[in-house]
Amino acid sequence: MKLHLALFILLCFSALSAQIVINELYYDHPGVDTGYEWIELYNAGAHDVNLEGARILKAGSSFVEVFEFPRFILRAGRYLLLAENKVPNAHFYASLAFQNGGGATDAVRFVSADESYTDTVLYDAPNLNELPDDTGNIATSFAPRGPAGTSLARIVNGFDTDDCAVDWVVETEPTPAYPNPHRTDLALERAKVWPEAGSWLCEVWVKNLSPAPSSCEVTLEFWLDEVNVESISLASIAAYDSLLMQSWLPITDEEDHLIRIALVHPSDPDQSNNQLTLSVGGSVEEGGIVLNEIMYRPAVGEQEWIEVWQRGSLGGSYRIQDRSGGGFDFETPNGKGYYVLCTSAAQLLARYPDCDLGCIIETKRWTALNNDGDDVYLLDADEAMIDSLSYVSGATKVDQSLERYEQGGEVKWRPSLDETGATPGRENSKPHQVPDTQKRAVEVFGSPAKLKAGEWITVSFKFAEAQSKVSCKVWSRSGELVRVLAGNISTEATGQLIWDGRDSRGKFVRRGLYFIAWHSLSASGKHHERQFSVAVR
Repeated sequence: MKLHLALFILLCFSALSAQIVINELYYDHPGVDTGYEWIELYNAGAHDVNLEGARILKAGSSFVEVFEFPRFILRAGRYLLLAENKVPNAHFYASLAFQNGGGATDAVRFVSADESYTDTVLYDAPNLNELPDDTGNIATSFAPRGPAGTSLARIVNGFDTDDCAVDWVVETEPTPAYPNPHRTDLALERAKVWPEAGSWLCEVWVKNLSPAPSSCEVTLEFWLDEVNVESISLASIAAYDSLLMQSWLPITDEEDHLIRIALVHPSDPDQSNNQLTLSVGGSVEEGGIVLNEIMYRPAVGEQEWIEVWQRGSLGGSYRIQDRSGGGFDFETPNGKGYYVLCTSAAQLLARYPDCDLGCIIETKRWTALNNDGDDVYLLDADEAMIDSLSYVSGATKVDQSLERYEQGGEVKWRPSLDETGATPGRENSKPHQVPDTQKRAVEVFGSPAKLKAGEWITVSFKFAEAQSKVSCKVWSRSGELVRVLAGNISTEATGQLIWDGRDSRGKFVRRGLYFIAWHSLSASGKHHERQFSVAVR
């Protein structure tokens, strides 16, 4: 009986210990670090926890203890500050001397009194000393290393996936013993506006692009001609989930009006996707409508479909016609977006469950698209041609769409690069994404690339200051100059250069290995040289 009781107490204590996380870490003070370093713990659970016997460890080459807690009850939802002697208002003081990163992975760890639970933040790379993560395996995911004077903070207080690259960000304004700003990235998507019941109804999707729930206070604002007509406090949005919001707009005339939708989320790490604008009224908005994606060669039992991209806010009546003259009419609602034309919305959703039902336009008639090549025309209500495309046999694989993209201001078509083979109802696929956390000043992304299929290779640069002279050239293995991407030009501190796989004469290069050489001189006279090998498939 006593043994069972002891085991029960041990299990309860272990579960309570698992509520404690390292929430913020300050390890590199400008100038001399001694006296200024600190670590913040947070009780993310619903129960108070006695920290007696729990320890803080640090690691460079290996873990060593820096502090053991005396009896202290950390209440649920509260913070604890362990600091060095020059930090005010700490709960406990100790000599911490955390490692500063730089050249190898360092770590700080919380260990429960019974050693059944750990919480570890590992920062910088590479992991030369093979420090373990909380699973006991050699760590492969690391928090970023920020400049002196910044801290490492969880993107949401208490949010813990045991993946340091996901959980942690660099915080430029540290908050010892206080909550961190919620760095969840929210975005506005698929905004629409249309007349209804003598007024206008506006709707928009608010999407959480982060791996953590958006549990902070966020306000959604609807503005009409720069007058705020409604402000809505948003509830928490689960990770990667979306919330549909609507607002009635007091429009009763046929004049032009500007609608602005804004997310008030000051700690959002990407403010560029927090505003959208629409326009309505008597005049036709510029932007129009174009063909954007077609599925002419679906899998057996699936249907053909065509996606149009309505770049203006006003809908209209249109017609699709093929080379043989067959076709069908359709109408689009008001609102910018990608609209998918097909004969069965249910079948399309079964094949592409991520497609929004509001983006699908069912048609009673259809014209068969030929697998061995065809022409597709988009016509207006007067049957004047707005847009067109032509494709040949073998342009795509079975169950792979043909999608529109632009390069150098020129409209082109290529097989979809999306892993599902198509992107109905959403933005077309992209060859690759340059990550936000670029590790070096100059990096190359997109290799190996199928350049003839529309993929390209990106040279991305991120410096602390503008570059007065930049030279970037593509060379063959035999030493032949293939293409000059930049010839002693001035650039901003950050930017990108794109190689589309063509040589200086505009022709695609052959498959094989090529070299990209970079040389730049900063405004203050610093030289930077790099060479990359890239593969063309």
